[in-house]
Amino acid sequence: MKTFKFIAALCGVAAFVCSCEKEDSKTNDEGKEPVPVKVASITLSATELKLAPEEEAVLTATFAPEDADLSSVVWASSAETVATVSQEGKVKAVAEGEATVSVTAGDVKAECKVTVTKRIIKVTGITLSATELNLEPGGEAQLTATFDPADADLSSVVWASSAEAVATVSQDGKVKAVADGVATISVTSGAVKAVCQVTVQTPAKEWAVGDYYEVGSVKGVVVWVDESKLKGKIISLDETVSVWSTGNKYTGAQSTTDGKGNTAKVKALDNGLTSFPAFKWCVDKGEGWYLPAADEVKCFLAAEPVVKETLAAHGGTPLDSYYWSSTESDSNSETTAYWIYGYKGKDITTNSDSKTSPEDDTLVRAMYEF
Repeated sequence: MKTFKFIAALCGVAAFVCSCEKEDSKTNDEGKEPVPVKVASITLSATELKLAPEEEAVLTATFAPEDADLSSVVWASSAETVATVSQEGKVKAVAEGEATVSVTAGDVKAECKVTVTKRIIKVTGITLSATELNLEPGGEAQLTATFDPADADLSSVVWASSAEAVATVSQDGKVKAVADGVATISVTSGAVKAVCQVTVQTPAKEWAVGDYYEVGSVKGVVVWVDESKLKGKIISLDETVSVWSTGNKYTGAQSTTDGKGNTAKVKALDNGLTSFPAFKWCVDKGEGWYLPAADEVKCFLAAEPVVKETLAAHGGTPLDSYYWSSTESDSNSETTAYWIYGYKGKDITTNSDSKTSPEDDTLVRAMYEF
């Protein structure tokens, strides 16, 4: 009986011990918190990105070991005014510049350099607001260039002139005329070009009776102008006394309006004009000078009140009253020619006299047509 009770007691102790061991094991398994696995390394899908403003890119991070705890992972940008990054690794370019995008887990880090630059769109076409310009020296004009496409990069645009002595152009297309001539204004971007031809010309001077005329070596006083006021006739500043001719000979110089034509006819008969002193004195002044016809003499005598001050101001000889014309008289044209009388622009009359009339009798004044 005692033996049975002892065995039973041993069995009870054993059961208690086993029960206690099972209870202790359950507490350890359920109560112990797991130890986090640290990130050992991070590898990014790219270490450099080049983007244009508003462009986006996704960076992928690979963590080792695979079962590492990612709860402390943080994405960041060193310059959010240049590029931002989300916590999923999406990078967005904001403005030109450089930024470093990083992903960290504890003391482990990986970085990507992000460069944001403006996307260069090449110019494919240029149209100018004008292809021809006509300017006077000192004049200005604004050329406007239209580039295609509208958002093309214009950093390489250059304006230039083929002849800066004629016309210049600024880098904003303002053209300035310098002197008479022709220049080509161009605007280029790479291999694309547009041009405008610029003609610079000094406007023709408008003349009036009484004006002093000096162009090159030709000097005189204006006595007649046409309706345009751009063309006219002048008389020489000086005069002389001469016979019409040294002998009697028909010349055919009978126009009353065309002294240049009369002079040419006489010169055809005597190229040296040695027999026609009045004509020679005029022609010797240079190309274009001639002995005026009858009506041309009347013209400058009528203008005497207007031209006298100009003659005096430029050292000229005042107009007198008696002047040979280059016109032979209608009657007895072989021996006589017309001379014109006029005093201070009044009482102008046509008279004829011997071509060989004494030298101290009749004056000669040369004329030039411009």
